[in-house]
Amino acid sequence: MKYIHDGARSSVCLFISAGGFLLFISWLFDKKSAAGKRKNRSFSNPNLSANEIHHCLKAENKHKSIAVIIPVYNESSTIEPTLSYLELQSQDTRSLEIIVVDAGSSDCSCQIADKVFQRAEFSSKFLRTSIVNSTQFGRGAALNAGASNATADLLLFLHADTLLPANYDHLLFSALADPKVIMTAFQFGVNRASIKQDLPFGLSLMEYCANLRARWLWLPYGDQALCISRKDFNDIGRFQEFWMMEDYDFVKRVGRIASLTGAVIKILDAPALCSARRWEKNGVLKNTVLNWTFVTLFHLGLSPDRIFRLYYGFSPALC
Repeated sequence: MKYIHDGARSSVCLFISAGGFLLFISWLFDKKSAAGKRKNRSFSNPNLSANEIHHCLKAENKHKSIAVIIPVYNESSTIEPTLSYLELQSQDTRSLEIIVVDAGSSDCSCQIADKVFQRAEFSSKFLRTSIVNSTQFGRGAALNAGASNATADLLLFLHADTLLPANYDHLLFSALADPKVIMTAFQFGVNRASIKQDLPFGLSLMEYCANLRARWLWLPYGDQALCISRKDFNDIGRFQEFWMMEDYDFVKRVGRIASLTGAVIKILDAPALCSARRWEKNGVLKNTVLNWTFVTLFHLGLSPDRIFRLYYGFSPALC
């Protein structure tokens, strides 16, 4: 009976994933159609027209500082290398502030971050380093808590297991100096150095397809390190404080505004490398099917906390 149950569940996941693919194609056509109708559309705020919003979003594009916001939930094995890379890969650390947000960790992640920050040779190189606590569980709430504590012009939302490319700060300043660019993300990549076993089958193909999705559909995910100006972040509306899917929801909203106003989401050529642990644990095919399934369920109205339970196997209320 177990094999019958597993087979049925796999069939359901594949069916839902196929539906998700059709939803993406439909959304792509909607996005291009909206671009041609932007003069007749208004933004979510009924008091502002699309042209007024576009003017507001373009008003300030001379950015001089970046807040790197890192939500942390039991990342004791990854947080120190990530912080070290922020220093090593930066062109000018004096333009950076680092904000680590405790999203409810039960391990020593934040203690490790604090020890790094207490090293004078590290923290003295940055504008500011700080650790803040999120008021509730979930990455969406943690990202918002970090943004609320930021003082820099740009907000870079970085996963704790993601390593940024060389001169990432210069790349972001250059890209977001263009008034047409509303948000950036790096190219998606998996950190081969983090692989402890054999290279997961299909990994390179998955990376290629993920980058096609990001560029063609303006749909980068959070593990590509989203960057947007602090002003635009607040004008557009912050992350929904979901248990998960907060990055997907936010990028969709930014993409909708970009379509209405003639702005773009720019995917930078340099890759941000995330940990391979998800693909080592579940394999490339299973993770891909799960991702499409959850996106489809989200579009069909399933709440993020229920999607969280499906993915992790426990309720966020127990965290």
